[in-house]
Amino acid sequence: MGVDRRDYMYEDRHQRALSGWWTVLSVSHKLVVVNVVVFLLWQLPGLKTFMYDQFTVGWTGVFVHGRVWTLFTSAISHYDLWHLLWNMLYLHWFGPDLEQVYGRRNFLALYVLGALVSSLTHAVWSHHYGAGVPALGASGAVMAVVVVAAMFFPHRTIYFMMFLPVPLWLLACFKLVGDLAGLAGGGGGVAHAAHLGGAALGLLFKVLDLRLFGSPGQLEPEGARWRLPRILRLPQRAAVAAPAPPTRSKVDEATAQQVDLLLEKISREGMASLTPDELAFLQQASQRYKR
Repeated sequence: MGVDRRDYMYEDRHQRALSGWWTVLSVSHKLVVVNVVVFLLWQLPGLKTFMYDQFTVGWTGVFVHGRVWTLFTSAISHYDLWHLLWNMLYLHWFGPDLEQVYGRRNFLALYVLGALVSSLTHAVWSHHYGAGVPALGASGAVMAVVVVAAMFFPHRTIYFMMFLPVPLWLLACFKLVGDLAGLAGGGGGVAHAAHLGGAALGLLFKVLDLRLFGSPGQLEPEGARWRLPRILRLPQRAAVAAPAPPTRSKVDEATAQQVDLLLEKISREGMASLTPDELAFLQQASQRYKR
């Protein structure tokens, strides 16, 4: 049986034909698309009141009017173009790498948990110590992503303000210090408490290993630290494959194992994730299976 006739390869092709371009996007870039769509909705004059009620978060909205969903919807919501641009750049820069480490579902869990914790932190802090003004923006969830990325890749070079090279750990520290100073100084119209809440969630997510799902790929990059036993992990759904028919193929065990690894990679990340050498290997292996 050729490689292209395996059941899970056929199912993967069928699913991709149905879902189109959206399926091949990383979760990070899907979140970018969602944030851009919500930003465009803010630009429609007739939706201003609706957007304010449903896509900003504050104590009154959550605890008086019961709009608990705004703890998340506010984190995919931007009114200012520059606010949107910077948050989406950070998501684009660091999100895909964390997806490779954690898997798509765990990365989405990181973003959602960062959004919920940062929104709740802002609502409580602004109610007790501030003016109780509602907030919006992905900055808290993005801070969770930045903190985790800085712990995995501390020495990656980042160009601060697009021209000053700094290691990622220093950039994360700079942002945290800026938010602490801003919070102590009264805020200045920025939801510093939300940023710090998201950063705290990111720290706990990494240190306590709060993955909710089994990671399908690499668990940690080489040299990663802060590894502790994971908690709250849900069992990963196991793929059920039909038993292979008897065959007299002369394919050796090492080749068969490599083929299975590549097919799993295609099922998880798409055909575009294969390198030219991997594609050539699959084609050669397919011919050997057919013999």
